[in-house]
Amino acid sequence: MREKEPGQAARLRDTYLHIAGSLIAEGGSDALYDYLGQAASRFDSICRDIDCPRVGVVGEIFLKFNPFAHKNVTEWLAERGVETVPTVLTDFFMQAFVNREVRVESHIARHTFPKSLYRLGYRVVWKQIEKVNGIAGRFRYFTPFKDIFAEAEEARKVISLNAQFGEGWLLPADIMAYARQGVNNVVSLQPFGCIANHIVSKGIEKRIKALLPQMNILSLDFDSGVSDVNIANRLLLFVDSLCAQRHAEPRAAI
Repeated sequence: MREKEPGQAARLRDTYLHIAGSLIAEGGSDALYDYLGQAASRFDSICRDIDCPRVGVVGEIFLKFNPFAHKNVTEWLAERGVETVPTVLTDFFMQAFVNREVRVESHIARHTFPKSLYRLGYRVVWKQIEKVNGIAGRFRYFTPFKDIFAEAEEARKVISLNAQFGEGWLLPADIMAYARQGVNNVVSLQPFGCIANHIVSKGIEKRIKALLPQMNILSLDFDSGVSDVNIANRLLLFVDSLCAQRHAEPRAAI
């Protein structure tokens, strides 16, 4: 949506995904860092600096990362001038470091290995993440990967870290992270049959509102029979509210 010419970003994405896939298949992952830097620079070169409303996307892992599953909600928003700020897949796996410590502290699980060994493993992984953050930072709109332990402490303000079912505490952690980035409008995508995610997503709204009164959350439930018209209507109301909010801000400042 910030691209100078329509289709540029998609073409670059496909090019570098193909290169990365080939390198990984050949075992040449060391060269990935070079191509990452090249990709960041090229993406930066095709960007326009425009001011547009931003919306975060949280929810069940398959649904939020699969355009077909969520009926292309992110593309629908982009077509209407709204930039979606996606969450990252990395946190879903990195949470294992936090979850293990929490289960041990809560006497739900026992130490299999010393805590220091797990922390050493985390530092090794985090060192690579910091390297990626540094290289990808050549793209001016890049959002750095976050320290999962710091994210967990933010989530703890909303929900117990023992909430490890569904997306668990990651969902409020994502919302809190968006707030720190200045993104105060979030779409929460939940599959109809995943009760665990519904419990967390709906259950945290009151607490989120108490901590972040400026946060606007739209919950969308999806199943095989969900009405496209219903989804579109709710999104239209959400976007209208977002635009009205943006137009009101300058007047409030005056």
